[in-house]
Amino acid sequence: MAECRTREQVEAYLAQIFNPDRRFQPYPIGEIGWLVLPEQSPEEINPGGTNLVIDAETGVVIEYPSWSTTMIADDFREAKATGRHPAGGQIYPPLWRLSIQRTQETPETIGYRVQALSQANPPEGSEEYEITIDKQTLRRRGYGQRAGSAVARAEWQSRQDGSWPERLTWEE
Repeated sequence: MAECRTREQVEAYLAQIFNPDRRFQPYPIGEIGWLVLPEQSPEEINPGGTNLVIDAETGVVIEYPSWSTTMIADDFREAKATGRHPAGGQIYPPLWRLSIQRTQETPETIGYRVQALSQANPPEGSEEYEITIDKQTLRRRGYGQRAGSAVARAEWQSRQDGSWPERLTWEE
């Protein structure tokens, strides 16, 4: 993982993860992490936007809802001290690697074998399962970890060129 002990290290790390032209303001949370606020132009100001925290030790990037900076810092400090998960959600590094492989297709439905591999540390468990998607309603038969994400990604890809993907892999 990336070393995130100095402002320069944090800025370089953010440039690797996000668009290098995107600007952030990092503020230390003691020695344990960084509260990262996105810089916004006057046209972009979004009072309900999200903020990030980078764990200085692990480099994990956590996205928090539109809480006050004090609430975010307090939650992160408490989470680190007690070992619980922070209230925000991890956005980097990706927690899952998903793959879909088409198994069947009719004019009304499409079937996929889904593989969901946990990349969390420790892993949350991985699995393979089958889903069948109704092309009109997008309802699915079959369930498993991240099945909703598999349906959404396959449907999004089908809207790009008009055909459902045969095979697709992504991380989230």
